[in-house]
Amino acid sequence: MKSFISSSSTINVPVPWTDVEKIILMCIILISCLFSIIGCSLIMVSYFLWSDTRTKLRRLLVILSFCDLITAVGYAVGVLNGGKNMTPLYQECVVQSAFTTFSSMASFMWTMAIALYLFLQITRRRKYAGHALILFHFFAWGIPLILVISALFCSALGQNNVVVITGTVGWCWIKNSPSGKCRGNRLFWELAAGKVIEITAYISTPIIYLITKWNLPKKTMQKTDSYDDIVSGAVIKHEIEILQEADKKLILVPAVFVFVRMWGTLRWILSYAIHPSVNNIYWLAMLQGIGDSAQGWANFLLFCVFTAKIRRKYLRLLRCAFCREKDVGIDEIQ
Repeated sequence: MKSFISSSSTINVPVPWTDVEKIILMCIILISCLFSIIGCSLIMVSYFLWSDTRTKLRRLLVILSFCDLITAVGYAVGVLNGGKNMTPLYQECVVQSAFTTFSSMASFMWTMAIALYLFLQITRRRKYAGHALILFHFFAWGIPLILVISALFCSALGQNNVVVITGTVGWCWIKNSPSGKCRGNRLFWELAAGKVIEITAYISTPIIYLITKWNLPKKTMQKTDSYDDIVSGAVIKHEIEILQEADKKLILVPAVFVFVRMWGTLRWILSYAIHPSVNNIYWLAMLQGIGDSAQGWANFLLFCVFTAKIRRKYLRLLRCAFCREKDVGIDEIQ
């Protein structure tokens, strides 16, 4: 495992990772990408397979999963394209960077949109939630698209020339020296094509979820106070259980989101604050490689495995498939 060596006057550029370290990093990233592809696919399948799960919030989750699916596929292609030397071909690198830069920014935008939509629902501002959906589509797709087109026009996307020296997680993003007719150095385009939206999501998403969580007990109390006046006790009890389950996720969702995505931002900040050789800290690169491609399977765990209703449906589906396979085997024996 390599690290960087600093002194009062100089900082030595570290020796590049060994081939074994690069192969291990590639394999782990590809496994994380595969899990995310499967997780995103199952989230989307559950929405189309069971009509009683087709809520507006689930629809937003499907859109988010679509973005994360593109990101996971793009990262996997980028890693495979780079090979163990992690030096991707130029044209393929630009295409991969364009897709993953767009999908990553869109994913952050939709993550903030889901948090805001849930806030509007919980705080009884549902009339605004419907109008907000239109704005979500406009901003969450429009802003990333404009930024990616601008970056392509300015030839800012593609292979980073210093990846072999400082270490990389395998996929392409911003060129080391953007060319073209536009102004702006590498730092400018890194901020414009991802980091500003990413850091905004880190800050705003937990805040919105915490405000929503603070308002949730009020709604639960309103349900409890109107227990005998509105509808039967069983229905109210069911709604309170749903709100209590939501209360737990209002902590888990932002915590998991920040935890899995923070490592790439931490690496990026340290590379500018200390020295680019920070990128060659192997364990930090490993955490970024796993975290940046982990949003799909993390969401699957939160919204499918840890959601009782969806979990029961998938378990029932597996039991039916197993029973049918077992019955077929018995018929063949007979």
